Amino acid sequence: MVEIEINTDHPKIMNKRLMFFLIFIISTQVIFPASPTTQFKKLSSGITVILNADYPDPTIVKDGDDYYMTNSSLDNYPGLLIWHSQNLVDWTRLTYALHKDVGVVWAPDMIKYNGLFYIYFPAEAYIYVITAKKPAGPWSDPKKIDGIRGIDPGHLVGRDGKRFLYLNDGRIVPLTPDGLSVSGSDMKIYDGWTFSDSYGVECFCLESPKSLFYNDYFYMVSAEGGTSGPATSHMAVVARSKSEFGPYINSPYNPLIKTWRANEQWRSKGHATIFEGPQGKLYALYHAYENGHLPMGRGTLIEPILFTKDGWFKSALKNPEKAESFFTHNVRPVNDDFSNYKLNLQWAFSDVNTYQSSQLNDGQLVMQCDNKKEIGLFVKMCDKNFEAQFKIVPDIDLEVGLVIYYSSMYYAGMKMKNGKLWGVYKNNKQFGDMKEAINAMYFKINVQNYTVNVSSSIDGKLWIPYPNAYDVSGYQANVLGDYSALKIAVLGKGNGKVLIDDFKYKVLE
Repeated sequence: MVEIEINTDHPKIMNKRLMFFLIFIISTQVIFPASPTTQFKKLSSGITVILNADYPDPTIVKDGDDYYMTNSSLDNYPGLLIWHSQNLVDWTRLTYALHKDVGVVWAPDMIKYNGLFYIYFPAEAYIYVITAKKPAGPWSDPKKIDGIRGIDPGHLVGRDGKRFLYLNDGRIVPLTPDGLSVSGSDMKIYDGWTFSDSYGVECFCLESPKSLFYNDYFYMVSAEGGTSGPATSHMAVVARSKSEFGPYINSPYNPLIKTWRANEQWRSKGHATIFEGPQGKLYALYHAYENGHLPMGRGTLIEPILFTKDGWFKSALKNPEKAESFFTHNVRPVNDDFSNYKLNLQWAFSDVNTYQSSQLNDGQLVMQCDNKKEIGLFVKMCDKNFEAQFKIVPDIDLEVGLVIYYSSMYYAGMKMKNGKLWGVYKNNKQFGDMKEAINAMYFKINVQNYTVNVSSSIDGKLWIPYPNAYDVSGYQANVLGDYSALKIAVLGKGNGKVLIDDFKYKVLE
């Protein structure tokens, strides 16, 4: 496991710790967090982009003055990264909750019930649940809830204290008191909200039911219109009932969240949760694509919500279509020399076996490769213009690469094996001439407006550019499917291991 302890007496590690200590002392003298007044202004006057990378399907739980959030982790492991905040603007990574392979993980729902935290999530159309006494963990192994199939579970508690899950297609299923099993069959209780044929959607797709008991009503917030496709496709709609079983009456203010025109800053806004923030204010947490930047995936956004006099929810923004967006840097990668006791939570792996077999050792990440398939170490791309570099030292006969990665079939960058270096682009094929790269250990990738340039170095100081550049602007869901997004990736394939070190990241203005 990557949480293995390392030898702190190693001279490289001691030097790195001294350097980090000095940087910390200096940085704490000059960096100050935004004031509470500034943070509240952002939340109340526009759209706050809290995770400007591919963190779709957000779910949030309030516990006292603390907020915890997680998102779909898809096929990367460890999964279900937990975020923590006390002001909804500044978020920090807390832990990964999922460490066992159950397949591709979508659309979780995180809740707290009777002092215990739960995350319900779908994988391969089965519903799983994990639990913890506190969000920092430890979290239990995933348990499959037999007897139901579907996606996008949403937990709720009825008037008599009984527990249920809402599922896609307007269904409800009863749970046992411990919330770990079903106690009956699912039944359809909601048909969704009928929208105009002029809306320009991908599909009807009634999904993502999230419940809120408020002002003596059960409110259901659902997604409709499809996740990707046209800019105007996705939306969030609201319905309410006096009973968890319905009948549900649709809001006259629907849709709650929607992209109305293709030229808005945010495309496919939807998959929303309504929750109470600081000072008792109401907000909607949802995901969306930034217009012109579909390769970046779906970011996580917050906007203010009003509770109307007639008992409904609506956006508090005067003009949501032209609302100002406030960007944070919560997900921006930080430099990493891999000398910590545990792997920085910004990293994830291509599969659970790679995650479990990787180790931190003597101030390096040791990634065990596989001869049958290509594996990778990932960090999500959040800036449009940046440079990233690594020290990468593979075993003999091992193929390694530094790329901008969308999927196992689509990535662009460079690869190296036994002193030979070449470019790769589209369908994992060589693109460009093979070059001599004897003793090269440092590799850099430069991305500007989705144009990828790569270079190599022996000492990390004198860089030799590779002559070919690549365009990855078409690496996005509407072209390639998969609902994936761009990541910085170190890849490896073969019988052996690759040593990864000295990650440096720089934003290019």
